[in-house]
Amino acid sequence: MTWRTILPLAFLLILSRTSDAQVYQQLVEADFGEGRALDVLPNGDLLLGARYSDFGVGVNAVQLIRFDQFGQSVWGRIITSDLDAQGYLILEDLEVTANGDVLLVGSHENGASVDSAFVIRLDENGTVQWALRFHGNVPAAEKSIAFRAAEAPNGDVVVMGELASDAGLLQGDLFIARISSSGVPLWTERVMAPVAGTFDRSGDLFLPPAGGILIFAQTALFSEGSWLMMLDDSGVKQWVRKYDTNVSGLDLRPLRMFPTASGFDLFYRRNFSISPDIMYRLRTDPSGMLMAAQKYELGAGSGTVNDVAPLSGGGYAIAGDHLAGNTASAVLFLVDGAGVPGWAMSYGTPGYEGARAVQPANGGGYLLAGSGEPDSLIFRGGGQIQTYLLKTDPNGLTNLCEQPETVTMTSEAFTSSTYDQTISSLTGWAQADFSSAQELELVSACVPNSIVEEAKPVLMLHPNPASEFIRLGWTAEESGYAQVSILDLQGRPVQHVRVPVNGSVDIRGLAPAPYVLLATTRSSTYKAAFTIVR
Repeated sequence: MTWRTILPLAFLLILSRTSDAQVYQQLVEADFGEGRALDVLPNGDLLLGARYSDFGVGVNAVQLIRFDQFGQSVWGRIITSDLDAQGYLILEDLEVTANGDVLLVGSHENGASVDSAFVIRLDENGTVQWALRFHGNVPAAEKSIAFRAAEAPNGDVVVMGELASDAGLLQGDLFIARISSSGVPLWTERVMAPVAGTFDRSGDLFLPPAGGILIFAQTALFSEGSWLMMLDDSGVKQWVRKYDTNVSGLDLRPLRMFPTASGFDLFYRRNFSISPDIMYRLRTDPSGMLMAAQKYELGAGSGTVNDVAPLSGGGYAIAGDHLAGNTASAVLFLVDGAGVPGWAMSYGTPGYEGARAVQPANGGGYLLAGSGEPDSLIFRGGGQIQTYLLKTDPNGLTNLCEQPETVTMTSEAFTSSTYDQTISSLTGWAQADFSSAQELELVSACVPNSIVEEAKPVLMLHPNPASEFIRLGWTAEESGYAQVSILDLQGRPVQHVRVPVNGSVDIRGLAPAPYVLLATTRSSTYKAAFTIVR
């Protein structure tokens, strides 16, 4: 494989600012990219984990980049599977260990369409130390995905994920695994959904300093909802507490869990919806008994929360997406320790941006990572979606493509009760080979608000949401035909068709979900988000 090794050439355009810049918005070049995980090191450096695709050489990889506190790159790595570099390698989480090593977890869909979970340990320079692959040994196993990783006090690695099987009815369960610091699997447990044909969904993982493993997850039944489970260090169940989160059919996905002085804060996100509900928070005591619940809404349109980070002194920074018509913005807002909203801000161009990860920056300000599209004085609305990274000041400002937002909070009535889950042992781990090569190119994501940008045609989709057909429209004249590609939110193409530039696309064969449509005409490539509902 021939890599575009760009680091030695140092092609870096970071908003035309000097190395002492304290705020920035920028993109990491790729045919498709998405920032999915962040961590801040003790010296203020930033680790960014992302998806990365180079369609020209057929590579779908994990990208890991280290930046200094000013947004200047230290190194960049592309991590590929030696088994199948063209299979989709999707990062879900990043964790920095006590000695500075980096843990990456996610899934790999190889050429045989078999999804396996991966756990990769790299040193502080991005060199692979060891890697494991997991495909659970359950009947008719279809896929396994690792979602969270945490380091235990003794240096072991604990991993939580999901596995699916199809033995007449699609079944989804959790797996919890403990791995030694040198990469030796110690034990793996399966947490089974209580009714065949339903799903247990992973949320978050926390290892209390006194020992044990706390799991925040969901059973996808209206009668079950989410739950908190404590295991001991050997994977033996201690207790389970259930929360009624599905009043009126709400589908709340467990997102993050944090210890507090009085117990735990549990954060949920709504499954993608046209409603403005974006986040719920439950507050519990140390045994998981519910004390309070709150719901947060963001203005008009729709949105979802994708990450939450605790702040020193209490409170949280919360990141997600805000969709309005055919545009999407990255969103950041704060709540204090009592859950009262502070300032809220959206970021990005009049096209598409979204935030998947958030961290407070050393010395003040906030870091967001997600996906966005190129935007400069030369063009707007290009066909690529790339890894998006920004740093704000302590008030959420960059002075580069942002707008204030309004978040409201209301109290909610939820209940908690004792519960149970069935646990059994699993196997399925194997050694895996991953390669790490240099790769990095940064470009400007936004220009200062004071500069007027050249207007270009914008693709409009009608109706949106849609159910059977969606029509192409334009803010300026276009002629001829458009080559249309529809991508799911994992960036995977699900439909290709050639239609007149003002024609309609038949979407009856696609499942209800959010999608991105790319339309290539004689003049350019355009992009717009839409949702299928039925």
